[in-house]
Parts: sequence; structure tokens; C-alpha cells
Amino acid sequence: MRYLRIFSLYFQNVFSHRGRPLVYVATYVFNSVLFLTFIQGVFHQTNHLSNWSLSSVTSYYFLLIIAAAVLMTHPEIPVIRDDIEKGELAGRLLKPFSYYWQRFHAEIPVRIFQGIVGVIIFFLLIYLYRAQMDFNLSFTNGLLALVIIVLAYFMCFTFKMILAITALWTTEIRGAQELTDILITIFAGYIVPVNLLPGILEKIAYLLPFAYIIYYPIIAVQGKLEIFALLSVIEIQVLWLLALGFGFRFLWGKGIAQYADFGH
Repeated sequence: MRYLRIFSLYFQNVFSHRGRPLVYVATYVFNSVLFLTFIQGVFHQTNHLSNWSLSSVTSYYFLLIIAAAVLMTHPEIPVIRDDIEKGELAGRLLKPFSYYWQRFHAEIPVRIFQGIVGVIIFFLLIYLYRAQMDFNLSFTNGLLALVIIVLAYFMCFTFKMILAITALWTTEIRGAQELTDILITIFAGYIVPVNLLPGILEKIAYLLPFAYIIYYPIIAVQGKLEIFALLSVIEIQVLWLLALGFGFRFLWGKGIAQYADFGH
């Protein structure tokens, strides 16, 4: 009951500060509709683009809104602003939960709120565009797609936490944040599906973690991946998550020592 009360307090905080989440969702909607408009222009010249039809690419960009709203976490903002810059980290270290899980549970209500808004906009866009959604998902593939979504969430959250705790060493990380945003925009599948990127960019995208956070969860839900491909994506996600997890633990230990050395 105590944990439910804590969770409800996080929800109350989300609704009292709902401006930022709504701005994020609005940005995802604007970008998705804009990029879809450009892709639709291409389909005026052809019926298929690689393995994409107009209906499948439309459903991709509409699902992108939900995927970005739910999976693209932003724990780095309160970590840097509140915990490190304002000095609230010291108080959080005294709590009986690890710092990682404190921030993890604080982020979930934001994702739920944005996800609900994203789903509403998804169906609204389907109605406005009179779009035919292209899905081909079996029960087994659906379960594997769910696993991919969960792993994608943990990947993104852990990566963003690593980005956030670098502020323990430097007073200015906005450059790193902006660079990360650019890389995510290009290689996660925001502009176009990853397999439509030019040759070298597509190869780079498969080597970075970002496609496994946004692109692969979307096409998994669309049913574009066979079971073997789904299992392969899960395997790569697990490897990335292990690497990110070890990286976070190492940097967190070093960062806390740095934080303590300055008398916090």
C-alpha cells in the first residue's frame, strides 16, 4: 500500500507538470506528420519503396508517435536539473532504494501519461487520414514484440541515465545531450525507417543502440519480422542492455566518489 501511495504521488506530479510531456508528444506528432508527408510524395511515383507500401509506412509513422511517447524516456532532465544542480541527490542517496530504481519508478507515470495521449492522437490521425493500417501479427510474434518493447524501454532509460550522471564530472553537458538527440533522430528511425537510410547510414544504425529502441519495436508490432528475426533483435537488445547496465554501475560508482569528494 505504501508503494502504491508513492506511485500515486508520482502521477500527481506528472499532472501538475504536464506541460513538458505534452510538448514532447506534440513534437513527435509534428515530426511524424512532416516526414510522412515527404514519404507520401515519393509514393506518388511508385507503389512500393523497398518493402514498404503506402499503408505500411503510414502505420509506421503513426506508431512512431506512440513509440516515442512511451519508449523515449527523459530521466536525464530531472537528474541534472534537480538532483545534481540543485543538490537533491544527497537526500535520494539516503532512501532505501537504489537511485536507478527511484528514477525508474518516477519516469513510469510520465510514460503512461504520454502513451495515453499518443494513443488518442494515433486513432485521431487514422480517422483524419482515412488510413488503412497494415498489421500482420500472430500471437507468438506479438509476445516477442512485447519483449522487444520492454527491453527497448530499459535500454533507453539506462542509456539516458548514463548520459545524466556524466553531469557529476562536468557542469555543462548540453552539448552531449544535443549530439545524442541528433544521433537518435537520424539512427532511431524518426526521419525514415532505418532500412530506407542511405547505405553507410543504415549500416551505422544497426551498430548503434537507437534502432533497437524505436525502429525495431515498431516494425515488430507491425508484424514485419519473422520469429527468427525477432529472436535476433532480442538477443542484440540483451547484449546492449548488459553493456549499458555495466557501464552505468561503473560510472555511477566513480561519479558518487567524485560527488562526495566535493563535500556533498
